[in-house]
Amino acid sequence: MSQSRDGMIAELKRIVIPALRELGFKGSFPHFHRDAEGHVELLTFQFSMAGGQFVIEIGKFPAAGYELYGKLIPAPEVKMRHLLRRLRLGLAPNKPPKLTWASPFGSTPIKKIKFVD
Repeated sequence: MSQSRDGMIAELKRIVIPALRELGFKGSFPHFHRDAEGHVELLTFQFSMAGGQFVIEIGKFPAAGYELYGKLIPAPEVKMRHLLRRLRLGLAPNKPPKLTWASPFGSTPIKKIKFVD
C-alpha cells in the first residue's frame, strides 16, 4: 500500500469508524453493515489504485436476504457487489453515474448517515 492510502485508512479508522459505530454499524474495515427497520444497510470504502482517493458506497436490501438472478442470498452473505442498486457518495442524483473519488483534503467528517428511498 502507498503511504497516502495508509494515511487515509489511519484517519478513517480514527475519525469515521467510531462515528459509524455510534450510528449502529458493525463489521470490519472496509465493509460495514447495520440492521434497520426491515432491511440491512451496507457501507463500504473503496480505494483508487492510483492512490490518494477513495469512494464510499452505500446500499440496502431486505432483512430476509437479497434476490439476485432468481437466487436468494442470505442476509449475512450479501456483499456490496451483489447489489444492483447502490450509491457512491458524491454522485449527483438523477444524473448518469460516473466514477467520483473523494479526497481527504478539505473534507468534513460525516455527522449522520440516513438511507432514503
